[in-house]
Amino acid sequence: MSFPMAFDALMAVLMVLTIGYAVTLNRRLAAWRRDKGELEKIVAQFDRAAERAEAGLAHLKASSADVGQLLDRVTSRGEVLRDDLVYLIDRAEPIVTRLDGVRQGPRRVDSAERRDAAADPAANEQAPGRGVPRVAAR
Repeated sequence: MSFPMAFDALMAVLMVLTIGYAVTLNRRLAAWRRDKGELEKIVAQFDRAAERAEAGLAHLKASSADVGQLLDRVTSRGEVLRDDLVYLIDRAEPIVTRLDGVRQGPRRVDSAERRDAAADPAANEQAPGRGVPRVAAR
């Protein structure tokens, strides 16, 4: 076999390998082109989903701001009511103390106790723990 013929055989083998590689590459490129359209559809869907998410996020921010303002108003109103209640309680404590003193003050004395009080001069002394002297019956 001569050198030019061996060289031509080598070139033929390399060309067959190149053609095989080109066919494989062509199939892969065709599949990629076919998938490229599908990929573009997926990207477009993702873009629409991202736009909806951004719109939803803006709505959520606006809603949370509204709820925050409402909560602030309700909280401040609750604080005002709490202050009013504290004021009323503070004002009512002396009144309750006075009423409690009136309730525990002089009590009715029945006829048996009147007789005992008339017979016992110590009964006219101050009642223990009440701060109000007992009154003897007449």
